Parts: sequence; structure tokens; C-alpha cells
Amino acid sequence: MNIDDLKIGELKSLLQLLQPQTNASMHEDEMKVIVVLQRGWCAVGRWHQTGDYVSLSEADIVRRWGTTGGLGELADKGPMSETILDAVPQGLRFHILSVVATFPCSDGWSK
Repeated sequence: MNIDDLKIGELKSLLQLLQPQTNASMHEDEMKVIVVLQRGWCAVGRWHQTGDYVSLSEADIVRRWGTTGGLGELADKGPMSETILDAVPQGLRFHILSVVATFPCSDGWSK
């Protein structure tokens, strides 16, 4: 293939292949997840991603896990009696690169 002989359509296809896939969502929209962010912040809410930014609706900051099995147990079983959640009424927004880890939540999260 000679790059000088590329047609416009072929060039557009090549450029699309070379672009980073920043618009691909890590989670299905509306999926409830626990998100660990930089500097130790933990939040839970419904995942909405637009480009490089994520919003959590129905968001809470996880102040105390209240589990013996860590965040995996919290994601699986939902809030425990010792769990402390601080509501974020307007939701939470952050850049995708600030995400350290995510834990998809089970149906134990009824909120």
C-alpha cells in the first residue's frame, strides 16, 4: 500500500483505527458501581460516561465500608449495618483517568 495513493474514505477509516477509544464506556450506562478514585475516595452510584468524563447519579461517598470482606463484599451484598454512606445530592463527576478500580454492584443495592 502506498500512502500517497490512499482515497479519502480509506484515509478516514485509517484515522478512526488510530484514534484512542476514549468514548468506550467501562460499564453499561445506569449500572450501579462502587468506584475507587485517586487519593482514596470511594463512591457508589449509577454510572454515566460521556467521553472522558463519568457522572454518578444517586451517588454516595462510602465513608465506612462496614464489612469484613472489603469492597467486593460491599458490592455483592449491599450496605451492611456498619456501612456509612454520605449522600451527594447533585451527583458526582470525575475524569475517567482518576478511576483506580470499579466494583459492579449486585441487586443488594436497592437504592
